[in-house]
Amino acid sequence: MTERKHSELPWTVITDGETLKIKWFNGGSIANAMFTNLNRERLPAEANAAFIVTACNAHYDLVEAMEEMISKLEIAARLECS
Repeated sequence: MTERKHSELPWTVITDGETLKIKWFNGGSIANAMFTNLNRERLPAEANAAFIVTACNAHYDLVEAMEEMISKLEIAARLECS
């Protein structure tokens, strides 16, 4: 696995109603967004931030599960060919 150069996981989304922040586990800021039109921009921005955080937090577990599945499929293919 490659060296992780990003901020340590897990990340979280925090909003105070006017500003949205993605923070890493120690409270350090990864990304900030300010809403210019609170009614129109806030909900999609919060949903997008939540989606980004969920995907990033799950990334390494998903990679590990995929690598394990590939390994099992390779073993199964070898057994089938023998």
